[in-house]
Amino acid sequence: MRYAVLLYADADLDAGPGAKEWDQSLPQHQALGAALAEKGVEFSGGALHAIGSATSLRRRDEQLVHTDGPFAETKEQLWGYYNVEAPDVDTVIELVGGLWEVDHGTVEIRPLLPGPEEMAA
Repeated sequence: MRYAVLLYADADLDAGPGAKEWDQSLPQHQALGAALAEKGVEFSGGALHAIGSATSLRRRDEQLVHTDGPFAETKEQLWGYYNVEAPDVDTVIELVGGLWEVDHGTVEIRPLLPGPEEMAA
């Protein structure tokens, strides 16, 4: 089963290389990558720029409206994600339990629904 692992941190933190919290979290993410590879778990992922760099889209009165910044005022920002193929959620919990975000933010794990190509197979 595929899982999205969503990494949240305080919205006031600067996301990106050189930021104190980013640099503190990096070794744990490198260790996770190594652990996933060692177990033969398929994964991908990425880091996101800080929340202020977001562009939000909405359709209002049949008009597409875009605004700079996040959708809503928030205390946490999504600052990274993993897409993990694992046998069950317990495996994912075991693997990501050591991430910096577990202690300083939130890690959300959600099963991904199959895509159209998977449903057709």
